[in-house]
Amino acid sequence: MMRTAPFDLITVDDVEAASNVLLRLGLIDSGEPIESMGRAGEGNMNVVIRIVTPRRSLILKQSRPWVEKYPQIDAPANRILSEIDFYRRIEGYESIRQRVPHMMGYDQEAHILVLEDLGEANDYTDLYDRRAPDELPLDEAINWLAKLHAIELTPTERAQVGNRELRQLNHAHIFVIPLQSPSALSLDSICDGLEALADGVRRNPIVAGAADKLGKRYLVTGDHLLHGDFYPGSWLKTESGLRVIDPEFTFAGPVEFDLGILAAHRVLAGGGPESPELIAGSYLRAGGGTLDKSLLSGFFAMEIIRRLIGVAQLPLSANLMQRAKMLEIAVSALEKWQVASGK
Repeated sequence: MMRTAPFDLITVDDVEAASNVLLRLGLIDSGEPIESMGRAGEGNMNVVIRIVTPRRSLILKQSRPWVEKYPQIDAPANRILSEIDFYRRIEGYESIRQRVPHMMGYDQEAHILVLEDLGEANDYTDLYDRRAPDELPLDEAINWLAKLHAIELTPTERAQVGNRELRQLNHAHIFVIPLQSPSALSLDSICDGLEALADGVRRNPIVAGAADKLGKRYLVTGDHLLHGDFYPGSWLKTESGLRVIDPEFTFAGPVEFDLGILAAHRVLAGGGPESPELIAGSYLRAGGGTLDKSLLSGFFAMEIIRRLIGVAQLPLSANLMQRAKMLEIAVSALEKWQVASGK
């Protein structure tokens, strides 16, 4: 069933609508024709369109009141405003800004953001299939993240970047939905035997208790500007090195969340249980501030669990034994988190 929104939707075949938007924003000249339009990447959360004219190439993003990849899932349509806010906040920090596409313009009422086109670049999600954790650009990623986290936010600014609605959606998909039975997805169709593994995780009282407490911590607005979804699908390989995209999940929170997500995806790409310590050490060497390693490990564990038995699946080539090992790493980390946190 076709869904509708309370604003005009831009589609990949609507050249006239796209041209009108770009003209209104002053991003193309009168009489400058659009030569081609097409999807730029998968666009999990938003529609993402590459628009090419004889003079330039631009990326147009639009958020809708649902998740682009899963239209049956409602999502706050104003999430693009948080992404716009993110780009505005980093404008004065050249070492951060040079790793992201330049914001060319935006239309808040139409929920549209227009970005510099970084070209036909690929992300790093192929590493999940190839099981190649050593090919992750960790030094570049962590150095950028340490600089981002160092941006000082006033109490007012922290509230402004709270991104509460989208955080509540993400909270459900990280800390709640993966532990619900029956599964939101047919897990055995992904990997035969995965449903039984998921059931074992869900029955573990330590996992349930940790998910509740860590989920509440995630929803508390914190001190630092975060990317909010810092994983290989948000990184592009370009001739100029790593570029970071898709900060729509940005919020003011604990740095351990970004780092925990990063550590989890090292495991999901084939790395071992040492990943949280490795990431924490690299972060401190990059100039990052003091860390709560226990909290980092807690977020790390929940991200592994949600990516294996939740809705947001990855292009993993891992067999059942490998998935079981990754879930064991996650559960063990939560057991250690419980001891360290005194819960």
